[in-house]
Amino acid sequence: MICVAFRLQWPRALARSLPTVERLSTFKLLIGGGPSADSATFVQRYDYRICRTARAYNIPAEGGRKNGEVRLAIQCEVWIPECAHKVREQQKKWEELKLQQQKKQEELEASARAAISELQNMVSTAEASAEGAHYTAAPFAGDHEMEVLEVLKLCKKVERTGKSAMAACQACVDTLGSKKASIEEAENIRVETSAAISALQPRIQAATRLVTDALNRAKENRDRIAKRIATAKRTEKKTALFSKYDQSTVPGSLRKRTMPPQRLPRGILPDGIDVPEGTDIMQFCRDLAESGAEFAEQFDRSHPKFHNGNPTAVPLGGARIPDSLAASMAQAESKNWRDMPDAPLSLEDDYGPEHKMLMDAHKTLNECKKAIAVVNKPVEVAMRLRCQYRDAEGDDKVAYESRLKGAENDRDGALDAATVTILGMSSDVISDRCRQCVEDVVAKGKFEFVDKETYGEYIQVLKRANQEIFMDQKRLLQRIKDVKKAFKEQSNARAEIQEEPGNAQDADGRWNRAEISAYAKGEFNFDLPAENLDRIMRQICGQSEEGLAIESMQLVKVAVGIAREEEKSKAKRELRLERERKEREEREQKEAEIRARHAAHSSACQALMAELQELEPTIASAESMSEAMVEEANAGKIREAQEAKQRLQVIETAVQATHSAIAAVQVKAQELSTKVSEDAEMVEHMAPELAALAAKTESQDLALRKALASAGQARQLALHRAFALYEGLRMEVAAKLRVCIETQGGKPDDLYDAVKSAGGGAVTKSAIKAYLEANQSVLEEAHLETMFPTPSEPKGQKEAEGGQEESQQPEISKEDFMHVIRIFYKVVKEIVLSDNLLIEQSEQLRRMDVGEVMEVFQGPMLDPSVGVYRIHGKALRDGITGWVTVAGNQGITFLMPGGNLFKVIRPSRFTDFPEDLEGEHGVRQLMEGEILEVLAWQRVKEGTPAAVTRLKAKLQGANATGWVSMSDSGIPNLEVL
Repeated sequence: MICVAFRLQWPRALARSLPTVERLSTFKLLIGGGPSADSATFVQRYDYRICRTARAYNIPAEGGRKNGEVRLAIQCEVWIPECAHKVREQQKKWEELKLQQQKKQEELEASARAAISELQNMVSTAEASAEGAHYTAAPFAGDHEMEVLEVLKLCKKVERTGKSAMAACQACVDTLGSKKASIEEAENIRVETSAAISALQPRIQAATRLVTDALNRAKENRDRIAKRIATAKRTEKKTALFSKYDQSTVPGSLRKRTMPPQRLPRGILPDGIDVPEGTDIMQFCRDLAESGAEFAEQFDRSHPKFHNGNPTAVPLGGARIPDSLAASMAQAESKNWRDMPDAPLSLEDDYGPEHKMLMDAHKTLNECKKAIAVVNKPVEVAMRLRCQYRDAEGDDKVAYESRLKGAENDRDGALDAATVTILGMSSDVISDRCRQCVEDVVAKGKFEFVDKETYGEYIQVLKRANQEIFMDQKRLLQRIKDVKKAFKEQSNARAEIQEEPGNAQDADGRWNRAEISAYAKGEFNFDLPAENLDRIMRQICGQSEEGLAIESMQLVKVAVGIAREEEKSKAKRELRLERERKEREEREQKEAEIRARHAAHSSACQALMAELQELEPTIASAESMSEAMVEEANAGKIREAQEAKQRLQVIETAVQATHSAIAAVQVKAQELSTKVSEDAEMVEHMAPELAALAAKTESQDLALRKALASAGQARQLALHRAFALYEGLRMEVAAKLRVCIETQGGKPDDLYDAVKSAGGGAVTKSAIKAYLEANQSVLEEAHLETMFPTPSEPKGQKEAEGGQEESQQPEISKEDFMHVIRIFYKVVKEIVLSDNLLIEQSEQLRRMDVGEVMEVFQGPMLDPSVGVYRIHGKALRDGITGWVTVAGNQGITFLMPGGNLFKVIRPSRFTDFPEDLEGEHGVRQLMEGEILEVLAWQRVKEGTPAAVTRLKAKLQGANATGWVSMSDSGIPNLEVL
C-alpha cells in the first residue's frame, strides 16, 4: 500500500514542490539511477504515457512533450515500481544471511562452551591424579626410616600413579592446543572463553609440577637404593675374590673352591625370608630377575602375554586381581592385588665391556629397525602430495607446492633420523651389506615417486633393510652368547687354583706372596715376576710380615696392572728395537743404492760440464772479436759495408759452431734430466748439479747471443755510417746536377739527356764532369767515382788489350743515373698538398700525414707571396703530384730530406718483379727489423681498389735487390727512417 500510494502521490507532490532538475536528481538519488537526463528517446517511445499524464495535469499534449515536469512524472511512474521490487528482494536476502550468521554463531558458541566444559573436566581429573601422586610420594619428604622393600613398593606405586597423572596433564595440554582455535572463533563469547582458558592454564601447570615432583622423589629414592645395592654387590664381590685366594688347599692338588654363605642386602627379600646356606647368590638374583620379567610381561601392552591374553579391562579402584592370575593365587590367603609383593630388583651379572657393547648395539639395531619400518609413511605422504600438486592449477598449485615442500622436509628428516644412528655404527657391529641396504633406504626414499609401482619397489627396499638388520641382530646374539659362555668358563677356571707343593695357604684373612701370585695368575693370567712381587710386598706391606689385608686389595690390583704394563712395555721395546734394527739396515741398504745411482748420474753431469768448459775459449774468442768490432765501429774505422759483413760472418760462423756444441750438450742434459725425474729418489740429490749445468748452458748461450747481437749492432752502425757518407756525397752530386738543369729551365727527368748530349751521345763520368764544368759547377772526381764506381776488370784484360794505357770509361745507365739524382723528402709535421707553387692561387689536394714520403721533381722554390720554400713532387702513398711547403715563415719545419731508407715492421715478400704481388717469382721473406734502401718505386694496379705502391729496394748489408709493397690490405709493411 505504501508503494502504491508513493507511486500515485509522489509525482504530483514532486511536480508541485521542486524545480524540474532538482526533482530529477532527487528521484535518481532515491532509486539509485534511472534514465539519463536526455529523455527524448524515452518520450518518443512512451508517447501515450505523456498524453495520459498531460490530461491528468490539464496540460496539452504538445506542451507536455516540451515540459520537463511531464517527462519527470513519466520517469517516476515507470521506475518506481521496479525500484520497490528490488528493495524488497535485497531486504529478503539480507534477512536470510543474517539468520544464517546468527545460527552459525550460536553453533560456534555451543561448541566453544562444550570444549571449555570438557577441558575443565579433564583439568579436574588431572588435578585429582596429580594430588594422588603427590600424596602417594609424601612419605619420601625429608628423611625416612622405611625398609628397602617398602621404598621400592612405594616407588613403583608413585611411578604408576605419576605416569597416569602426567598423561592426564599432557592430554589437557594437547586438547587445549587442538581446540583453542575453534574456541576463539566464537567472537561473541571471546572474553568469557579467554578468561576460562587463562584460569585453566595455571591449574594444568600446577598439576604438572606436582606430578614431576612426585616422580623425582620416587626416582631419587630408587636410585639411592640401587646405589646401595650396587655398593653391597661390589663389596660382596670383592670379599669373595679376596677369600677365593685366601683358602687352605691340599698341596699339589687341583680343587674347586666352595663359596662361603652369603646374604643379600637388607630389604631385598621380605623379613624372615633368607636364602639357604651355600646358595649361589648370583644365580638366585638371575632367577629372581627372570621371574620378575615374566611378571612384568603381563602388564606390558605391547607384549602378547598382556593380561595372559585376556582383553577384559581390570576394574579401576577395585580389589580384584585379573583372572589370568587367579590360578597362580589359588592358595593365597587374599586375592587383593594390592597385597601382592612387588617384583624384586633385577641384579645382572657383569660380563665385561664387550658384552655391554654388544648388548647396546643389539638394542640400537632393534630401535633402528623399528624406525626404518615406519619411514614409508612420510614417503607415501610426499608421493600423494606430489601427485596432487602435479594435477593442480592456479592457486591450488601454489598451496600444494608449499605443502609438498613441507612433506619432503618431514620425509628427509624422518629418513635421516631413522638411519643416522645405524650408519654411524662400526663395521664390527653391522655388515657392509646391511650398511648398503640402509643407504639405499635413504637414497631411494628421497626419489620423487609419482605412482604406486615405483613406490612398491621402495617398500621392497625397506623389507630388505629390515631383513639385513635382523640378520645382524642374530649374529650379535650369537656373539653375546659366546661372550657370556667364555666369561662363565673363565670364572669357573678362576675358582680352580693349581697349588704348588710346599706352598701353604692359610685362610688367615691376609694374602702372602704365594696368594698374590695366585691372584695375578687366576684373575689376569699373568705370571708376576719376582722383582715386582718383592716391590709389592715392600711398598704395600712395609715391615709387616702378616701379609696384605683386604683393604689393600685395590693397591695390589693396581700394582699387578703396573707389572703387566711393564712386561708389555718390555716386549714392545724388544719389538721396537728389532723393528728399528731392520729399518736401519733397510735404510742403509737403500742409501747405498742411492749413492751408487747418484754417483753414476753425477759423473754423467760432470762430463757434460767438462764439455761446456772446453767451449769457454771459443766463446771468449767470439766475445773478444765482437768487442773489437764494436770498438772499431764506434771509432769509425770500419768504413766499408763489405768489411763489416765479412767480420760479422766470421763471428757468426764461430757462434753457430759453438751453439751447435751447446745444443748437443743441452740434448744430453735433457736426457739425463728425464732419467733423473723417473727416479723420484734422485730428483732432490741431482737438483743442484742439474741446475748448475742448466745455468752454465744458459750463461754460455747468453754470452754468444750478446756477442752476436753486439757484432750485428756494430755492423749496422758501420752500414749506417757508410750509408750516411754515401748519402751525403749523393745529395751533393744530385744537388749540383739538378741546379744546373733547373737553371736551364729543365726538370730532373731531362738531366740524363742533357748530360748525354754534353758527353757526345754517352753518359760517362767524363760527360758528367764536362756538363758540370759547362754550367760553371765543379765536382771532385773521387765523388763521381764513389757515385758511379768502375766495375772490376778480369785478370789479364789489360794484357789482352795490347798494353792500352787507358781503357774506355763504361757508360752509366739511366736507372743508375736517376738513382743518384733522385731526392726524397719525408713529412715530419702534417701539411697540405696543393696544386700550385703559389699558395694563394693553389687548391688543396689532400693532407699529408707524418711519415709520408715524397719524391722531389722541382725545388725547393720560393713562393714570393708568403716567403716560404716549396717543392714539387709525387707522394709515394698514392702517387698524387703537387706542391708542399718545406718550412713555414715562423720557423716550423714540415718536410726534411730523407725517405729513401725504410725499416721492415712486418714480415713481407721480396720479389723480382713489381707486378708480382702474390710472390710467385724470386720470393725472399723480409724479416722484421731489416733496412731497405729505395732505388725506385711505382704504383701497381692504379685506378683499382687493389692499387698499391711498390718499392724497388736494396737490402742493406746484402746484395739482394727486389720489390716490396709498402702496405698489404691497408696495413703498413715498412716504416720510414
